[in-house]
Amino acid sequence: MKHLHKINFVLRKKIGADTSYIFKNLSLLSFGTGISTISALIVAYIFGTFIEPSVYGQYKYILATIGLISAFSLTGASSVITSAVSRGFDGVFFKIKHLQLKIALMPIVISVSISIYYFSSQNYELGLGLLIFGIVSPISQTFLLHQAFLAGKKDFKLKTLSGIFLTTTSTLLLVTAVLILEKSNVLWAIAAISIPTLSIPILFYIKSLIKHTHNMKVEEGSMRMCLHLTLLNFIPKIANNLDKVILFQFLGATQLAIFAIASAIPRQMKNLPKDIQSIILPKISQRSLEEINNTIAFRSFILFLIGLSISATYILTAPAIFNTFLPLYAESVIYTQIFSLILLATPNMLYKTVFLSQHIKRPLYLSNTIVPISKITILLLLLPSYGLWAAIFAVLTSLIIEFLILASWFHLRLIK
Repeated sequence: MKHLHKINFVLRKKIGADTSYIFKNLSLLSFGTGISTISALIVAYIFGTFIEPSVYGQYKYILATIGLISAFSLTGASSVITSAVSRGFDGVFFKIKHLQLKIALMPIVISVSISIYYFSSQNYELGLGLLIFGIVSPISQTFLLHQAFLAGKKDFKLKTLSGIFLTTTSTLLLVTAVLILEKSNVLWAIAAISIPTLSIPILFYIKSLIKHTHNMKVEEGSMRMCLHLTLLNFIPKIANNLDKVILFQFLGATQLAIFAIASAIPRQMKNLPKDIQSIILPKISQRSLEEINNTIAFRSFILFLIGLSISATYILTAPAIFNTFLPLYAESVIYTQIFSLILLATPNMLYKTVFLSQHIKRPLYLSNTIVPISKITILLLLLPSYGLWAAIFAVLTSLIIEFLILASWFHLRLIK
């Protein structure tokens, strides 16, 4: 115990953070991330073993299309809520939630319009799938804001429990639908995930308000910051889903399925840094730039080493994982190994968190404009010649560009 206290003291001195606070809450959120990762593996295994790749490709296309449309919502709300609530301004959460509910009408209208197009083309599966999930998703995203509220309250236990319930219930219903109902129809999968996607966030939203006392104080400038972040998230949100839509339209559902399987596990592993961001945002919001500058280089190096070790381990184990659980997607192995290099960009998260906590918008605007445009441009230029490799190269290159923008702005312009 004495040695643990000594290690904790050294780490606190080195990185300037309450490491006992971080490790305690990170263990909770990491448990939730572990459940999400296992659930993703189960879903990938079920789809990879029992479902034709073309059906899985349609499923991912519907989710990507709705994700793209969700750019027309308050995508910058979560970090603002967490930061404001941590400083005692709970009213920001309620004000943003009410506005989000009103804005939700826009993505619903867009989804209905796209579904009508597919109905007119007699593609009833895609049309109905887009209609169902296009209505459910915007409403769900509004009530999912309770997770940002809980992060601001530092209630990571309930936040983790909320995520676990949503993930496990969605997985169970999805697996049931795939195994028992018609396997060639994507609608059963969409219907299965729509039920928990809508109901569980509402239930935990109510639970969060019952558990925590709250006020209606609104921090000046918080709504303006939310709108700023929403605007700067607009292009990245589109780009993060547009690549899948482009792959579906140009290469077809099967190739999209191969890419989705290849990227699934690395993307899940990338959720751990997001857990760290949820933990440190309330803390870092209360620090000055001078204090942050003293430790950010060391923290970035530690995060890079963590990402490197996870990526290297995955590269070595990926062939065995795919041979055992996803034999139909053997050609995805090389793609998933290279795609796992996204974990080396873990330090990007730290710089973003600093800018968010200090309400520094210019580097975020710059990054969130140049990076996604570069990603889609590279994809479109290379796709005809290199196929799926173009998508992977576009993702990795965009992350390098993002790091150069964020790090150079902090060290060369912000701190002189």
